[in-house]
Amino acid sequence: MQSEELAAQEEMCQNMEELQATQEEAARREQEMIGVLNVIDNSVFKVEYDIRGKITSANNKYANFLNVDTEKLIDKSLKQEFELLGDSSTQTDALWSALIGGATQVVKINVLVNGVNHKLEEHYSPVMIQNDKQPSKIIKIAYIIA
Repeated sequence: MQSEELAAQEEMCQNMEELQATQEEAARREQEMIGVLNVIDNSVFKVEYDIRGKITSANNKYANFLNVDTEKLIDKSLKQEFELLGDSSTQTDALWSALIGGATQVVKINVLVNGVNHKLEEHYSPVMIQNDKQPSKIIKIAYIIA
């Protein structure tokens, strides 16, 4: 009887050690992911949209490029953002329909910022959650190509 209790206690201790090791690994991976996201934020323009096409966040690099406060971008629609960029030719409804359908899209646009013409390449990617039929959000990564 006592040996069974000792074995159960030993197994419980071993399980607790494994749980702690798993938690430590998860924390390490989380910190690594935060580091990767910081690299992205400091390297390229990043904008997140909800499924209605409204901006929920934009990084400082993008806001600084546009010479606006980040808060002024929040809740703008994709169409309003393109108008802010001086691009009225992009078919935002078709772009958004493809994104909501789960298709990644690449758009090249010419923008005028502070009197300077720039060509941007924008990569829109739907963030799909397993078993969901539509994305939880859309992320745009963009950079200047000319």
